[in-house]
Amino acid sequence: MNIQLHDIKEIVNKSKQGGGNYSPLEVALAEKAWTYYCTIARKADEKSKLKDALYSVYNALMRNGELAESLNGRRKADLAGNSKAAFARAVELDNELKKLG
Repeated sequence: MNIQLHDIKEIVNKSKQGGGNYSPLEVALAEKAWTYYCTIARKADEKSKLKDALYSVYNALMRNGELAESLNGRRKADLAGNSKAAFARAVELDNELKKLG
């Protein structure tokens, strides 16, 4: 049996409204599938936002050589650490998405 996303939405919506003649197993599976879909979408969005933020910081530093030079060694290290932490989080989210997908 091949169930599409619109089928899952229909089963979940009809069961919450008290309609449809779906078995409790079908309803439970559809609700679980919908939960997974929402989780995957949320994590993909979070990952995308992190990568966009990293890219914008990188571009700002690369375009403004004076700004990059004006930062002292400690601040550069802080920024590098923050970038590494954000990148690590993006990789972690990517791995979670692969597990869920």
